[in-house]
Amino acid sequence: MTPSERSDCAKRWLEDPLFRETLADMREQIVRKLESSTVESDEAEHERVLSLKALKLMETMLKIYAAEAEVEKSKAEQVAFMERTRSLARAWFG
Repeated sequence: MTPSERSDCAKRWLEDPLFRETLADMREQIVRKLESSTVESDEAEHERVLSLKALKLMETMLKIYAAEAEVEKSKAEQVAFMERTRSLARAWFG
């Protein structure tokens, strides 16, 4: 998958109302279970904290993928600008 394709796919996921609602519901369920857990269930609490972190990481990675196309476009524009600048400098100064 190219960076542009990955970016487009990630944007679609992040903009999809059902996906957003699913993430929010999952987060809410995990937090609710954390809040109601007892002191005796340290292992279960640890697993829930890891689940919350995994949800956040997934969302963060999708945002990074969504930005990839913009980063690649910006890099290409910078390279093109530098090439034009060098070309003009050679034309002016030999």
